[in-house]
Amino acid sequence: MIDPSLVSAVLVTHNNVDLGEIVDSIRDAGITDVVVWDNETRPRDLSCYGRYAAITEAANPYIFHQDDDLVAPVADILAAYDPDADRDTIVANNRADEEWLLTAMGVVFHRDLADCFSRYIELHVHDDHDWADFCRVSDVVFAYQHSYRRIVLPYRDLAWAATPERMHLQPDHYVVRERARARTLALR
Repeated sequence: MIDPSLVSAVLVTHNNVDLGEIVDSIRDAGITDVVVWDNETRPRDLSCYGRYAAITEAANPYIFHQDDDLVAPVADILAAYDPDADRDTIVANNRADEEWLLTAMGVVFHRDLADCFSRYIELHVHDDHDWADFCRVSDVVFAYQHSYRRIVLPYRDLAWAATPERMHLQPDHYVVRERARARTLALR
């Protein structure tokens, strides 16, 4: 188990949802440093990549993050993380039958692992469209570059998890994800 005082939480959002219950669950798990990257108030909308940009504002060496549309079992995720054995591993709550290496339902990792995007960006980001696609699927680029340990814990979707504007419901979302996964695996 990791001491929650060594963990910072980073959340990314678009300022259109209430993060209160999520922040409460994080604080209840003992994490006191919470950085919210609100894409509406930042100079540039970084979509999901905002969570990695927010790490630069985090105070601690370990990072917890999750999506802004669910309540994760934060304390249980922290309890599953061993700072020595998992030093170079992403420990992620995920569904047992999920094909994708997801980070949405709660993940903990050493902040150094987030320093992994420059080669992908150099090879595959050439214009604003490429940048927007990368920002949307940066979690794919992150997860597929590291060791990944799946844990399966219950979580609870919030009311807005399936509203039409959510990223996973956009028509081209999985096309962009598939492309990012293939490109990331080629980097390994």
